[in-house]
Amino acid sequence: MLWPAGNFGQIEVVKLSKTASPQAAAARLRKVSPLRPTLAIVLGTSFQPVLTELRVDQKISYAKIPGFPRPTVDGHAGELYFGHLGRTPVVVLSGRAHYYEGQPMARITFAVRVLAALGVTDLLLLNAAGDFMVLTDHINFMGTNPLRGVAIPGLSRFVT
Repeated sequence: MLWPAGNFGQIEVVKLSKTASPQAAAARLRKVSPLRPTLAIVLGTSFQPVLTELRVDQKISYAKIPGFPRPTVDGHAGELYFGHLGRTPVVVLSGRAHYYEGQPMARITFAVRVLAALGVTDLLLLNAAGDFMVLTDHINFMGTNPLRGVAIPGLSRFVT
């Protein structure tokens, strides 16, 4: 098996500039829409049709959000939507970056930290399985952990 170049088993240190902090990205998003949803949904490949039910207030490309990782997987548009599903205000991420795409874990978790900085308290993660699963625990076979490494100054290690 071929492995991408990298520091497997070593701590990855990712420097985020002030313009690429979760707080800066959340501030940018607050300028995009007046909505302040507490629910976020990250759409997996099989769940993109959810967007047809979303009453869109605003849409922004990940490329315009400071520090936001851009997905390279087919079917992951790399767009963030503010809108309503029924009467519930939501922020919807159409696609996400994956660890297997070669991004360091700090970049993979960046979007969730931005959502927390935005005020999101509930997160629904959808995947390509095309069905709902409830996870209460997991065994991490990835060889790395998103909480491992040097804490980012000014941020809690844990998203609460």
